[in-house]
Amino acid sequence: MGLNISGLRINKNYKDNLSDLESILDEKLVFEKDVTFEEASENWKEDTYCDIYYSDKGTLVFLAMEKSGIEFQTKKQTTFSFFLSEMTMTFSVNYVERGHFCLLYTSDAADEEDSVD
Repeated sequence: MGLNISGLRINKNYKDNLSDLESILDEKLVFEKDVTFEEASENWKEDTYCDIYYSDKGTLVFLAMEKSGIEFQTKKQTTFSFFLSEMTMTFSVNYVERGHFCLLYTSDAADEEDSVD
């Protein structure tokens, strides 16, 4: 089984401002328990479940794949949402800087033609 990982990175620590983070995620957050990085980055998150890591300079949220394929916009922060599925050979990257959409890159193995040399 391949790696499946997805999430959102924001260049601001939201540990003391969960209401703003809830607005960005469009979800109500409820603390359940502390987890290790390995548990947080495990394959296949449920739609209503996420793991959050706070660093000195940012916030990393591990989300369900379906939620990570969209861009997240904030007026003052830079967001980077992503997903990678080795199983289906697809990935997506969304980069938004201060509310301005800058980059979308999506790859789907089914859209590419096989080449024979």
